[in-house]
Amino acid sequence: MACFYLAMKVEEFYVTIDEFVGNLKSGTPEQNTTRILGLEPEIMRALRYQITIHCPYRPFEGHLMEMKTRMLLLNFNVESIREPADQFFRQALLSDAMLMYPPSQIALAALKYGLDSLDKSPDVLTEFLQKLMGVEDDWKGMHGDALQTIDKLINRCTLSSY
Repeated sequence: MACFYLAMKVEEFYVTIDEFVGNLKSGTPEQNTTRILGLEPEIMRALRYQITIHCPYRPFEGHLMEMKTRMLLLNFNVESIREPADQFFRQALLSDAMLMYPPSQIALAALKYGLDSLDKSPDVLTEFLQKLMGVEDDWKGMHGDALQTIDKLINRCTLSSY
């Protein structure tokens, strides 16, 4: 079970240890938690697994470049988002956000924080995500899954930026 739990972490399929051991049929939750968490470092060592924490800076730069090329009619300088986004990143570094969310979501949250700090309409982020995901021409049409993904991204950015 420890290998399975570790694999879920590696694949970014986050389940708390309490939820995970709650589904096990043998042993007590406390025993299973101790056993699984105790085996994790040994399994990683045996696999020569190296833990890498990716930062959100590169995805953020990518988002800024995409915004500059896809949204030519903006009435503000996209670079002005950078300063409030840097403040957001500094706050995020002091928290456990870097361990809880993928870098791309933290970058989107920083983008939203920057836009909010500049008093820009939430529609700017929505339009950017529509263009990024290729649904700008068919917003009401057949891309239901993509629209749901955009809505989820916006909600996650809203929740994680404050």
